[in-house]
Amino acid sequence: GSGHRGGRLVSAGGDSIQGSIDPSYITWAGTWSSLSPAYDGLVGRARRGGSDGTQLVPNLALSLPDITGNGTRYAFRLRQGIRYSDGTLVRASDFRRAFERALRAGLPWDQWTSPLVGADACTTRPRSCDLGRSIRTDDATGTIVFQLRRPDPGFVRKLTLVTPVPRGTPYRDLGTRPVPSTGPYMIESYVPGRALTLVRNPHFRSWSGTARPDGFPDEIELRLGALNRPV
Repeated sequence: GSGHRGGRLVSAGGDSIQGSIDPSYITWAGTWSSLSPAYDGLVGRARRGGSDGTQLVPNLALSLPDITGNGTRYAFRLRQGIRYSDGTLVRASDFRRAFERALRAGLPWDQWTSPLVGADACTTRPRSCDLGRSIRTDDATGTIVFQLRRPDPGFVRKLTLVTPVPRGTPYRDLGTRPVPSTGPYMIESYVPGRALTLVRNPHFRSWSGTARPDGFPDEIELRLGALNRPV
């Protein structure tokens, strides 16, 4: 309950983080769980125990998508007023930027991008990647529409691992430099192979107790590699 709020949590774990903490670069590497308190997708898994925790619920989106076109068109509406940890407003176009950024870097995002219209061209010519045909966004209305070449029953679940990237973020791997986050926590410091420290995001406000409740501890420190080091 509310009485648990505050304090510092130290955990031995996060051993799968080897180098970069850039969200576009860690998603495919299987290291997402350690940074999930900081980053959000349009949808997420319900923050509940047991089998209820496998249910997909709206996160940065107002609702689950409106699916039309025989399962090839997914339309979302972004929540208003969500800010990154640096105070910048989250915009619909930030999601298209996240996909294009990964493809321009040549990352193995095939399972996320292969159904998208025009993704093949980004694979062959990554530096000129343009997903305007497959991800249409309107910052004024907060709409995001994905157009797929073919139906993909797992597409919504894949979006749980795609986090928005704010305007001005370089298209290269930022390595140990944190990308602004949307969750209840933000990255305060990172020492590769040693420790990752998360602190409260001052711009976070819980928009859904099911999708993104407020965190309990004020600070979380993950001791990287601690499970493999002698005591």
